[in-house]
Amino acid sequence: MSSPPRTSKPPPLTAAIQICLLWGGSLTGAGLAFLTQVVLGRHMGPGDYGIFSNALAQCMLLSQVAGLGIQTFWLSVYGREGRQGARWIPGCLKLLAVSSTLAVLTLLLTAALGPGSHRTAETLVLMAPSILGFAAVELVATKLQLEERFASVAAWQMLHHGLRFALILPIVMTATGDILLETSAAYSLAAVIIVAVAIQQLRRMQRKDFEPLGHHYDRALKDTGEAPSMLRTLAHVWPYGADTLLYLAYFQCSNILLLYLAGDRDAGIYFAAFTIMNAAYLLPTTLYTKFLLSKFHRWAHHDQAKLLSALKTGGTSMLAAGTACGLAIWLASDLIINILYGSGFQDAKPVLATLAICAPIRFVSTSIGAILTTGSQMRMRVIIKSLCAALCVALNMLLIPEHGAIGAAIATLGTEVGLLLLFSITIYFRRTAIFRSARTEHAH
Repeated sequence: MSSPPRTSKPPPLTAAIQICLLWGGSLTGAGLAFLTQVVLGRHMGPGDYGIFSNALAQCMLLSQVAGLGIQTFWLSVYGREGRQGARWIPGCLKLLAVSSTLAVLTLLLTAALGPGSHRTAETLVLMAPSILGFAAVELVATKLQLEERFASVAAWQMLHHGLRFALILPIVMTATGDILLETSAAYSLAAVIIVAVAIQQLRRMQRKDFEPLGHHYDRALKDTGEAPSMLRTLAHVWPYGADTLLYLAYFQCSNILLLYLAGDRDAGIYFAAFTIMNAAYLLPTTLYTKFLLSKFHRWAHHDQAKLLSALKTGGTSMLAAGTACGLAIWLASDLIINILYGSGFQDAKPVLATLAICAPIRFVSTSIGAILTTGSQMRMRVIIKSLCAALCVALNMLLIPEHGAIGAAIATLGTEVGLLLLFSITIYFRRTAIFRSARTEHAH
């Protein structure tokens, strides 16, 4: 008797367990990351913490240049082509080599020629390998997501955060050297270890030694046996890279501009509040990017009724969850700052209260915005993100010089409102195209 074929459609209980595993891993990983930032903030003080947060923001931004959005492209191409999506892997890996080199060189040039202090330049140079570490984390998580190994995704999330925390803890406990520079070196050491693990996983993808569940053979796609060239791959990948880069551009914009427009202290104050909100955004981020996104890409081509249902139910549930989360942070902002960061960060209280208003907006925009990654909607999503990135830079340039960290928080709130409005308007007016474009694209 032959064994039944494997399926990617888990029963409700199994799906619930998978989501719990992801949230559990994400909560543990985010808790370690959050604890790391709190410990660093308390030991560094607002000035050095501002320099560190600026360097971290630049590394995270450039990690999207290194990764080029390839992780999201993989979800899309496997959702469309099934297992034959493996033909794109060689071209993607060549692109990764080029883009990673470019990203690291960009940070080194910023350190050498940028307007920051000598201490800022040293920190940037020491943290350069972190760019590759951030990119590697996302790529391996996507590979595991395609395999629907959600327990492994959770473990991977815990591993890289736990590794950084383990390396940094002795530095702050002994406090015998320069905490800022030693911490920067520790982040890079963790990145080197993560990249070494990631290389082995990516080699398995290159050898087609992995099993993407639920991605069946596409008989309509002629299998020539030839992998697309690097340039052809770039032509397909760039919208995904632009999307993730623009997201981080406005997400990290305030962190970066504050250091140069208002000084180290304001940058540290803002980053303290930003770290708390980033932890709050874990719920929608984990649900949509780690669990549902790969399914969205499959549903866009094979089950659009589910995609429409996800759009309707997701927005409502995320609005309720985001409102509850934001209200709790807003009411407890004074207490949260006092407990976590202490007296040196009192100016972070109004910043956190302002950013708390963003919670329901971000929850809903994460939900409905995920629909615009499917089918042929990515270019429209990139246009929206470009407008929001420009809006964020303009608001920060206008508000930071006079209002400092609180001005950056207001700029962030304005950008979040703009993003949600543009997502909502686009989905409303393009609703017919969104739920037909995937079939049309598939036919071609």
